Amino acid sequence: MLVSDIILLRRLLNHISSSSSGNQISVDLEGRNLGRTGTIDLVSIHCRVPEYAFLVDITMLGEAAFTQGGLRDVLENPAIQKVMFDCRRDSDALFHIFGVTLTNVMDVQLLDVLMERNRVPKVRVPPHGEDKYWDIVMRNVDWLRGLAKCLEMYLRLDRVNERKQVVRNEMQRSGDSIWSARPLRPQLIEYCLDDVRYLCKLMDFYQSRGVDMRLAKEASDRYVDYLRSIYNTAVSENMYISGHSFLPHNILDYEPVPVPGQICRGCSKPFNRREFNEKDSSFSKYLCRVCKRIKLSRDIRYSRNRR
Repeated sequence: MLVSDIILLRRLLNHISSSSSGNQISVDLEGRNLGRTGTIDLVSIHCRVPEYAFLVDITMLGEAAFTQGGLRDVLENPAIQKVMFDCRRDSDALFHIFGVTLTNVMDVQLLDVLMERNRVPKVRVPPHGEDKYWDIVMRNVDWLRGLAKCLEMYLRLDRVNERKQVVRNEMQRSGDSIWSARPLRPQLIEYCLDDVRYLCKLMDFYQSRGVDMRLAKEASDRYVDYLRSIYNTAVSENMYISGHSFLPHNILDYEPVPVPGQICRGCSKPFNRREFNEKDSSFSKYLCRVCKRIKLSRDIRYSRNRR
């Protein structure tokens, strides 16, 4: 259901806020160049109990959806858990476009990383300076899977992914402006609903496999703030911040950076000085382990394209 009426939206969101069992919802956003410099066209919401889902038409309602419609109250309510998959750009867009501070998020993408770590334990890092130190540090950078792959691997939703692939192919041809076109076609509505209706089931799957939910919740609090906390727009859009598939450092393995620390020249985040490698080039020497891994993968891709 596509909601473009303020009264109906208010009724639906009031039900979520007042329900004693409806304190867990799944949320996803779609828009053109989603982030602080783009637009938010749709907000998809799936309520777990009782189970129903709807899309909020931000293109038609604009800021009124957050103020008069009550969407801000729900997204900022710490008593309502928002289950999401890679919340970084969604949080950045909500904060910088509409001033909404997304709270109490459980990010399912982090659950997937934790389960993968349980399956393939990270290699113990030897003391700094020993042989193989940097090889092992680089191998301990986590790869991020997409939602489609997780649904296919763990919930066996191949048919859903086939349906979603049709829309992804269209986005490659026409761009993400399809989300602002009205009327919104049924295929696009189904695509958005598929992004939220299975998130709670996927979360339950990871929990049943022994994933540390407490650690995931603490990491989700840092993940939701990762992009929106960056003041400089140019920094937030560089290749080391977005546009790659590696988990940023200090999200799951959080540790306060001791003094003296170093600001990474890639992601502009502080990292431990012991990660310096004097054998690196002058630029790479001041990159954290994740940005080193990003640079390595891009250098390899560049070399292959030149062959």
